[in-house]
Amino acid sequence: MTVPKFIGRRHVLCVLLIAVSFAGLFIYAKEVQMPAKVMMYYGPWSPEENRFDATRWFSSGMYRPRLMGTPSEQSPVTMLRNKPEDLRHIENDVLLTEALFAIGRQFPKLDTEHLILNTPDLHRQIRYAYSSFAEPDRPVDTYWLFIRFENRIVVVTIDWDVTEKKLLPRSTASNLMENSDEEAAYLQVRKELDGTASAKR
Repeated sequence: MTVPKFIGRRHVLCVLLIAVSFAGLFIYAKEVQMPAKVMMYYGPWSPEENRFDATRWFSSGMYRPRLMGTPSEQSPVTMLRNKPEDLRHIENDVLLTEALFAIGRQFPKLDTEHLILNTPDLHRQIRYAYSSFAEPDRPVDTYWLFIRFENRIVVVTIDWDVTEKKLLPRSTASNLMENSDEEAAYLQVRKELDGTASAKR
């Protein structure tokens, strides 16, 4: 074999290897760009484990996966909205009524008179929590409303129907638990409220 022929074959082999490598990178890039199908549960839990294809809600950028557990995995039940509504268009009295009903059901002996007579701006005490699906293609955004009483902090969980633009009549109330996601959100609320109070002095 002459040197020129050897170099020629070697050159062809290198070109083929480079071409194969580029083809592999192109295929990989396409796979990365192609969104995987996202199957989400909807409605209350049932033995049938009802799921539907919710891919469009994620590929549109409206929602992103909610990572849960250790090691973290994408939740098939809940998700996170990228730009949640602040609910400021809802009147303060409507939020108060929703909170009173939820608190009355869970804590019937809790005195709410001071809350009724001295209702703060409840919009400032709301934090977005997570989202889920009530039905296929019917997302619901869940919020926490924090209300402080003399001996406890109550978390009122309210649901906002994204499609029909209304509060769902299923709010619940619970005590704030230590080392919870709710507590982390409440500390942010307290920090903002305390900062506003200091600025007014």
